[in-house]
Amino acid sequence: PTVEAPAQAPAEKSTYVSHHQRQSQLWDAFVAFCHECLCTGHEAAKNTELLPDETERDEWQVCDGVRTQLEQQYGIDVQRADHLPLGVYPSAHVGHEYLLACGFSQEEIDAATVVSDVRLPGRVIVPWRDALGRIATIIAEDITADEHTSGRRLYIKGAQRPAVFGLDVALRPASGGIDELILVDSPLDVVFFQQHGIPNVAMMAGSSKAPTQQEWETLSDLGVSNVTLALSDDTKGTARTCKSLLDAC
Repeated sequence: PTVEAPAQAPAEKSTYVSHHQRQSQLWDAFVAFCHECLCTGHEAAKNTELLPDETERDEWQVCDGVRTQLEQQYGIDVQRADHLPLGVYPSAHVGHEYLLACGFSQEEIDAATVVSDVRLPGRVIVPWRDALGRIATIIAEDITADEHTSGRRLYIKGAQRPAVFGLDVALRPASGGIDELILVDSPLDVVFFQQHGIPNVAMMAGSSKAPTQQEWETLSDLGVSNVTLALSDDTKGTARTCKSLLDAC
């Protein structure tokens, strides 16, 4: 005999929906906080001598240092950071205080794990949104580490990555991503191209950053008709490109 699982009680379903909404709101608040730190870090760093707390001075110096690296290493115009999906996480202390001030409980903050990971301070924060613009997960990138260093790119715990990063912009009607999608290696590459007027750029979620057979099918299901692979121009990048083309065939 088949035993069916009991239907979810209305109260339980309502609690789940409410929890999911609060988590989404907390992620939005966290991303907004990190974005503000990136945008205002430069001005605050210039006035650090006025801050009595040495720890706070160090935090703003970290924010300013990230701005400089984004500009020098990745060509990102931080003077126009207001319009970029980027942020910087200065410290767990200020992040925690900000979320409390936004009305989130200690239990909600602990469950979100965005301030409990000691590896996050000083990292670039990038929200990974789905095609509808909702935050699906959050990237924490250590831009001071080598590209192949383990732990350079972290993701928020308990979240599932969509198949492609950047589709919230690339698939907009005027972006051209349906007709021609350009795939790159890094989320910062996506941000760079989008800032410079090339919105039809994205990154695959897989470790190779090149579509596998299943991911080619995913792109096809999205309606994408043409894809350009613009991966790293080294030996490994060439090998990944060739394998992905064979998978496409």
